[in-house]
Amino acid sequence: IPIKEGVAPEDKNGEMLIGAARRAVPENLPAAWHANASPTKDGYLLSVQGGGSVAGAKFFPLIPSQIDNAAPQAFSDKPNGFALTLKRSDELDKPISRLKGVIELPDGKAYAVDAPVLPAG
Repeated sequence: IPIKEGVAPEDKNGEMLIGAARRAVPENLPAAWHANASPTKDGYLLSVQGGGSVAGAKFFPLIPSQIDNAAPQAFSDKPNGFALTLKRSDELDKPISRLKGVIELPDGKAYAVDAPVLPAG
């Protein structure tokens, strides 16, 4: 958290704090974006199409024990989108049909994701 010298601006009604909190809430994926996940040997490939080129992304799961939160997430830039390779959690004891969570981009924008897991094949 950056700390600035000087007197903080007055925020009697908490408007600045509330505004910052609202900006931090994930948005829905834009209508032109589409996400899905495919099972891999060790986890899932989360693919997002329609968003153009992005410099990176990080996935934060909504449902515990679907992915290994501490494992690195490999980012791949794709034509008109990107993909993240996610490691399956050792605690996951059954296949999942949806991968839900938040994708955060390097610019700080965050998007809620509810991606169907496609059949293996």
